[in-house]
Amino acid sequence: MTRPGTPRRLLAALHPRAPDEAVVRLHGDLGPGDARRLEHRLRHALHRRSGLLVVDLAGVDSVSASAAWALAADLRAALEARTPTVIRGASPAVRQVLHRHGLDHLTTHQNRPRQRTL
Repeated sequence: MTRPGTPRRLLAALHPRAPDEAVVRLHGDLGPGDARRLEHRLRHALHRRSGLLVVDLAGVDSVSASAAWALAADLRAALEARTPTVIRGASPAVRQVLHRHGLDHLTTHQNRPRQRTL
């Protein structure tokens, strides 16, 4: 969680990869106060791209129930718009929260890439 007085990191950034793909990278702790911003950012990305929408959660430490519900609403909107979605890089703890809120059937998950050891 973010400590009081600590500047908040950027919640989400849109990174267009190709004309048919957009990557939304989320960072930090996604709490109840972030649900509206999260929903706005993902809806914006959904309306800007007609191809694949990638939600990169590699930088996310935790997800509250309300943030998970906002993400679920956006994934349902993507399904209705026939936009394929991928959740990429979610940690096991974040995946557990997403699973608990029924997001598994709304999208495809990709694990974090393995880090090479020397």
